[in-house]
Amino acid sequence: DRDDHYYSPLVGTWELIEDLYGPVPQSETNFITFYSDGAGLYEGYNINGVWDSWNTYWDSYYGSELIIYFPDGDKWYYFWEINKGYLYLYNMNAPNYYYI
Repeated sequence: DRDDHYYSPLVGTWELIEDLYGPVPQSETNFITFYSDGAGLYEGYNINGVWDSWNTYWDSYYGSELIIYFPDGDKWYYFWEINKGYLYLYNMNAPNYYYI
């Protein structure tokens, strides 16, 4: 069952501060925003090193699964948890985590 976006603890803007390799330098960080209507925004540097943003949509299921949809059809699948104000995203396809 899909979770209610409006009441989701995911709603807000999250900054990537650590990834699989450790702390992320400010020059390489990105941001993801989850809006209460299911829309979202991903901001970061593109492959050319230019700051860019992409409109997204998101769904959360069972209080622990997250899918982020991009306009080009790409989908990111995560398990998520929030602990002490930090959002942890675990790639569903690998044991990697992202600490936001």
